[in-house]
Amino acid sequence: MSVIVSYIRSVAGDAGVARLLELAGETRSVEEIAATTAWSSYDQANALMGAAREITGDGLVGRRIGETLLRQHAGTEVAALLRSLGSPREVLRNIAETAAKYSTVTTMTPIELHDGDALVEARTAAPIIRSRYFCDYTAGVLSQAAPLFGLDDADVDELECQTRGDGRCLYRVRWVDHGDAAQQVEHLRMQLALLTNRFEQLQATAATLMSSNDVDEVLTAVTSRAGSAVRAPQFVLAVELRGDRVPRVHSDGFASEAEARGAADAFLRGASPADGVSLVVPVETSRRRFGVLAAMFPTGYRFFPQERDLLAAYAGQAAAALEAAEALEEARRQNETSRALFHLAQSLAQVSTRGELAAELVTTGRRLVNGDVASVMLWDEEALGLRMHALEGFAPDTAMFLDGLVIREADTPALEAMLRDPAPLLFDLTTDDDFLRTLLLVSAVAQAAVVPLVARGELLGIVSVGFADPPTSTDDLIERLAGIASCAATSAENVRLLESVKHQATHDPLTGLVNARGLGDRATAVFDGATAPSTAVGVLFVDLDHFKPINDTYGHEAGDQVLREVARRLAGATRSGDIVARIGGDEFVVLLPSTTGPAEVEAVAERVERAVAGAYQLGATTVYLGASVGAATVDDPANVGLRDLLRMADAAMYEQKLERRSVDSISGR
Repeated sequence: MSVIVSYIRSVAGDAGVARLLELAGETRSVEEIAATTAWSSYDQANALMGAAREITGDGLVGRRIGETLLRQHAGTEVAALLRSLGSPREVLRNIAETAAKYSTVTTMTPIELHDGDALVEARTAAPIIRSRYFCDYTAGVLSQAAPLFGLDDADVDELECQTRGDGRCLYRVRWVDHGDAAQQVEHLRMQLALLTNRFEQLQATAATLMSSNDVDEVLTAVTSRAGSAVRAPQFVLAVELRGDRVPRVHSDGFASEAEARGAADAFLRGASPADGVSLVVPVETSRRRFGVLAAMFPTGYRFFPQERDLLAAYAGQAAAALEAAEALEEARRQNETSRALFHLAQSLAQVSTRGELAAELVTTGRRLVNGDVASVMLWDEEALGLRMHALEGFAPDTAMFLDGLVIREADTPALEAMLRDPAPLLFDLTTDDDFLRTLLLVSAVAQAAVVPLVARGELLGIVSVGFADPPTSTDDLIERLAGIASCAATSAENVRLLESVKHQATHDPLTGLVNARGLGDRATAVFDGATAPSTAVGVLFVDLDHFKPINDTYGHEAGDQVLREVARRLAGATRSGDIVARIGGDEFVVLLPSTTGPAEVEAVAERVERAVAGAYQLGATTVYLGASVGAATVDDPANVGLRDLLRMADAAMYEQKLERRSVDSISGR
């Protein structure tokens, strides 16, 4: 109780205050107890009263302390509220609300009210046993109903007392209204003190708003000052800013953070906690509502009408601070977005492959909207679907599972809809789309935002970001991701065109196989990387037998058909990872990047020869081809080039042809 500390300081100094806390067994600091917004339990207050009695030796110390209560609050909003009632009689008429400003365990009720005197009842409810100190204290407080209006202290007599075995404490209060100029001057002086204090408090709050860049610091100050203006045991300020995943809760007087947040959640829903009486005002501006500011009393008390206006004034200050903070945050976000998109545009100008494009997008997308995971999928023409190209933030086993994933129209209606009308998509675990819900569960996220990469109305890919804890506002994150997609669309189209040109330059247009140039590029990568002594590299040189007569007899279109079928058979006969190329009219090469040695290379050569040789259907006509296959293997590829291997394989192929011609000649074929 701050009034006890204040009284002892006035009569015994700081040393007396230190002794007071020691005798009362207080663990709280002087600052905590002396704060005018602080509340103490009945036992704590009674211990302080007992300590004050021992320090002063005054048997009526409780009454002395009660007499100073309203003087301590002379310039505060509490005194202003009481003074606004107009007279001591009206203050005592509203004694229940008045008493609630200082105690939540004692109820006071006016029994009789007259001009100049009143009869007031006080009861302390079980299980609390009323203390004699507080009987005297109550008498002292009642005596100050008159000085609020510039009058002399009221005379107070206790007619009945709970400490003497009565069922209540009953006080007779008498005062005299002289109506002289001195009283009016004192009344005006107190009003001036109030207005000065109110102005200083509002000015101090405004100064905090202007000087602090920390929104939570501002909200803490608003909550504290609201507690000084509208005295109540509990206060809670609950607001939400754009981008907040949970409401910001600032409180005073609650036993725990969980209890305060529970009350805040109820107020934000438009409800009230089950126990107690609440005064709730909105924290809002003309443009938007942020939340609520609420004061709470135990059941049985009510607020003065004027207190709503006071609380609303502080709520208005909080709203102004929040609106300014949001404006600054929006400016910061826009600046951050602009910078991120600028740097992204610079980076995208340098990319030349899908992998590089996806890597830039996945990092920027996740960082810009503070996502937990992010991915980029690009359209794959061969697979007729979206293929995963970049992942970030996923658990290793999840990333392994999703790597290379292809999503086709048949998998999800969302892709079908996006192909018809490319538009952003936001979905969570409540979606009816089983495929998308499964992706969320696999990715361990609760919500995902997806934006399409679109150029000339064509879907080129998607950027998606997932959130384990969904953000409260999604408009901004969709807008930011859409900015990334818009920035990247042109680059995605350029990469696709570049890869198309590169593909044409390195692939045979007839068969789709790698051409001589493409083979050289692939071989360079293979030979540069194959430095392990246990890794051998093999080459097969394949030349078709009896192909020229087909071309001469049936024409080049038929010959092209045969060559395409040869390419298909070669792809089927080789191993995964082997590189099949067409380097001339009817000449093919197979590069085996990793083998165990000549035996494995020869085995592949035999499969190739069997696969190519045989019948080919040209409409109703059947033609037959053979294949000569030469093989070469090198155990130390770092010191041997592709040209050397090709020369060796070509020589082996010609040896095979010569042997076959010799056999054919001997047999008369």
